[in-house]
Amino acid sequence: MEQNIMPWLDLLPEVGAPLIIRREAITRKTAEAERLEAQAAELRAEAYRDALALESTARGLWTADQIDTAKRRTMPQITH
Repeated sequence: MEQNIMPWLDLLPEVGAPLIIRREAITRKTAEAERLEAQAAELRAEAYRDALALESTARGLWTADQIDTAKRRTMPQITH
């Protein structure tokens, strides 16, 4: 998504190239961050699907009771 970062900079009298170059670097960093966030979201979704497939495989090898018991044993204990 193309963003106009700090558009007010263009309205300043005699704004110099160094400031414009710095703003362009910020724009590139923002675009890269958005690309990486999209990539991370896709990787999280892929990992989630892989986890579902792994659990499905496990459920074909052990009973639901065995799996549920194992899950409960790994959950943190809440004490009051």
